[in-house]
Amino acid sequence: MRLTEVERAFVVAAAGASAGSRGVWRAAVLLARTGCPDADPDRVESLLEGLAGAVRRTGLDPADAEGRARVLAGALSGRLRGDGETYDDPRNSCLECVLDRGLGIPITLSLAWMEAARRRGWSVEGIGLPGHFVVRVLGREGDGALADPFHGGRVLTRAAVLALLREVHGRPVRLRPRDLEPVRPRDLLVRLLRNLRSSYRRRGDRERGLAVAEAMLLVAPGLPEGLRDRGLLRLRGGDRAQGLADLRAFLARDPPAPGAAEVLRLVETLTDDAELPN
Repeated sequence: MRLTEVERAFVVAAAGASAGSRGVWRAAVLLARTGCPDADPDRVESLLEGLAGAVRRTGLDPADAEGRARVLAGALSGRLRGDGETYDDPRNSCLECVLDRGLGIPITLSLAWMEAARRRGWSVEGIGLPGHFVVRVLGREGDGALADPFHGGRVLTRAAVLALLREVHGRPVRLRPRDLEPVRPRDLLVRLLRNLRSSYRRRGDRERGLAVAEAMLLVAPGLPEGLRDRGLLRLRGGDRAQGLADLRAFLARDPPAPGAAEVLRLVETLTDDAELPN
């Protein structure tokens, strides 16, 4: 991943900001350089301004949240839609590619909606449901309406959310109050990187997978899954010393991170001194 020190510092600061931070989209563009080396935040800003212009040109400014959600859907759904056919394409996790192609996955489409709305002067929050990402549009009086950019921006009732999650998971899913809280920038960026990780794993792309692990650890230092992934990929690339160091750091989590037992068995085959922490 090609980032300058200034860009790396920006990503770190954006990841640590509170929910609603204005810098998260730019950090997402920079992190997408794991797969799109030429991703350009300044160009993306221009494209986002174009989306906001489409919302402004409707001439509509409803006071209520549902009205604003429907205006956003009318202005944006013809320009941006969910990629149900090539969902796994790494370009779907690159905001610039999404804006160019008009196709994306829920989290990148939601980012575009959030920024178009903000530039219009409206507040929109990212909501990380289990296995899906939507937005909450806020009205002038603080009322909120959930909308699903991946499915044309349809407004979601609670029953519709439960039906959507049942479809995604193939079984009923319990919706917890925290599932409806605004996503913090760090969590949004890690979630975006997980999508890239999945794409590269399925393609057997070790080099880009390693770049994603590095990006995860930039966004969230000490993140167990980042240490695990980087360690395993370093080992696969022949970097035994650094790979084992990462896996030992992963095993040292207290309490042990999910998957620790499997990693311990691997480390034990390579060394004589691996111990699972008490």
